[in-house]
Amino acid sequence: MNGNRIKVESSPKTKAYCWIVGDKNKPPLFLVPGFTGTHTDLMTVANGLTQKYFVIVPDMPGWGESPRFAEKLTIENYTAYVKSLFDQLGISQITYVGHCMGGTLGIEFVNQFPEKIKQLFLITTPYLSGTFYNKLLVFDTDLALRFPKRIRPLFYLWRNRYFGAVANIFIIKVVGKMRKLKLIMHYVLVQGEPNEDSIEEAWFSMIHYDYKKLANVKSPVHIIHGNEDILTTKGQMEKLHQFLPSATVDYVLNSGHMPPVENPKGVAEAILKY
Repeated sequence: MNGNRIKVESSPKTKAYCWIVGDKNKPPLFLVPGFTGTHTDLMTVANGLTQKYFVIVPDMPGWGESPRFAEKLTIENYTAYVKSLFDQLGISQITYVGHCMGGTLGIEFVNQFPEKIKQLFLITTPYLSGTFYNKLLVFDTDLALRFPKRIRPLFYLWRNRYFGAVANIFIIKVVGKMRKLKLIMHYVLVQGEPNEDSIEEAWFSMIHYDYKKLANVKSPVHIIHGNEDILTTKGQMEKLHQFLPSATVDYVLNSGHMPPVENPKGVAEAILKY
């Protein structure tokens, strides 16, 4: 089931899109894609949650079918959009599930609007603070801003879908070569090339985000992590967990950084157990 597409406002005169599945009389669950991700990454997980939830999956402004809004695509501005989205849909409280950057946004949202979040699920949240990899990414991101806009996409070639297809040979951790090839080809053929401005602005905001804000969260928090994630490693997840030791931790087998597409059944089970 691909869900029903609905229109919402991301800003005056600008429409964004969400996909909904399940019974509207059940508790709502917001399922947010990761960096450059779209609803297509999450619909299998969404369908696996309909026994308990009414599931809303957005294409966040700037990605997929949703055009960007006029403001910069920062974690803070996305938070304001999500609050507006919940108001438009008449949602007073929700279970929030965020993958990658979607998890970063969830931490910020629950800090600003704690009364809106019933439970917060963080799937492979990209906490990299203190690592050489993080320092390299921050250096690259900050350096890009010193160059003319027409040159800056060179600093983000790693997000090119063809380069990404090669990287995904090592990043995607699924059982079966044909399934792995199918997932790699999905990112090449199905998902369009991300907008350069969206990449630059959202990445800059995410890479500089203060993940210590997780320590302020009072709602129940559940961390879900791919057991073979080489981008945000188990060690980094454990450091993130130290900010909120009361959070639960579940590992999804046969998964790297993208458990929702690598093992959607495992992700759905990890959510439904709570």
